[in-house]
This record gives sequence, structure tokens and C-alpha cells, in this order.
Amino acid sequence: MQIDNQDIFDEIRPLDETAEDQEIIDLAGYQVTKAELFAHTREPAITVWADRIKFNMACLRRFPSVTHIQLLIHPEQRRLIIRPCDPDAPDSLRWANGVGEKERRNRDMRCHIFAAKLFDLMQWDRQIL
Repeated sequence: MQIDNQDIFDEIRPLDETAEDQEIIDLAGYQVTKAELFAHTREPAITVWADRIKFNMACLRRFPSVTHIQLLIHPEQRRLIIRPCDPDAPDSLRWANGVGEKERRNRDMRCHIFAAKLFDLMQWDRQIL
């Protein structure tokens, strides 16, 4: 089925409409959305899916030369933190690909079992995925 754009968009009106021609919208009942509720690319963040996790580039920039980390979890406080470590440290995880600032990039870290345990620990709803 093909949808004609005319069916879903109003006709574009010229910018020189007079105030009489413009529709006035009553803003009563609307609320301004707080900007703090949206992700900012410069703030460290982790994305967790049902089978993988990924740290954003802001995380990697906080630790410029770190390629491996350990994940530490506090079950009572329900916190997850990262700790830089050597590649040969026990339970080390490679969280970055490439060498040097320009070549470095974040990577998907496959972890089906860990993600399931994290969802349980944090009491997150898996149906939201």
C-alpha cells in the first residue's frame, strides 16, 4: 500500500501569512519537557540490551588510554561502576576497539547471561525492550 504524502501532511503555507490566517493554539495543560531527561552525548552512559551492553564514547574519553575494564556491581545499592584494568587482569573486558584517539571506538559487548542477571538485580522491566 502506498501512502500519498498529501494524506498525512497539510499543505505548506507561505511564510508571509497574516496573523489572522494562523491557527491559535491554546497551550493550557501543556508542560515543558525538562532537558535533563534526555541523553547528552558528552555525558557518560551505558546502554543495556537483553543480550549486550555498550558504553558511549563519553565513557571512553574519560579513560583515554584504557582498553580493558572490570565491571563492579553493588547489589544492595544497585550500582554498576567500571574500573580500568590491565588486559591480563582477572575478569577484564575489552570495552574499546582501535588505538589512538582518532581510531578508538566503543563496541558492543555480548553478554546474554550478564544482561539477564543485571535486569533482575536492577528490577528493570524486560518488556520495555
